[in-house]
Amino acid sequence: MHTFNRHAPRLLRRHSQGFDPGADCAAAALARRVVHHPLRPLRALRAVARWLLGLEQWSFVVLERARQRRALARLDERMLSDIGISRADALHEASKPCWRG
Repeated sequence: MHTFNRHAPRLLRRHSQGFDPGADCAAAALARRVVHHPLRPLRALRAVARWLLGLEQWSFVVLERARQRRALARLDERMLSDIGISRADALHEASKPCWRG
């Protein structure tokens, strides 16, 4: 049962007893916000789906970065000089964690 439906008799009783109508309006407005909205679960599901897709994309980037750093560490001196990187630079880059850019 929705919150508004459960509290509606009490709100009506308050109004009939001569309570402040402004307070009743505030209570009714609060009850309307609490009432189940059919799109809220769908919005939450979409938010979770977006988060999971972002996590998937991030994991692909991280795995590719790790693969490239392993390949860089395996290059010999001639190949490193061809691309203009010293052995120290290559080892420094290869030693970074895969989640760091």
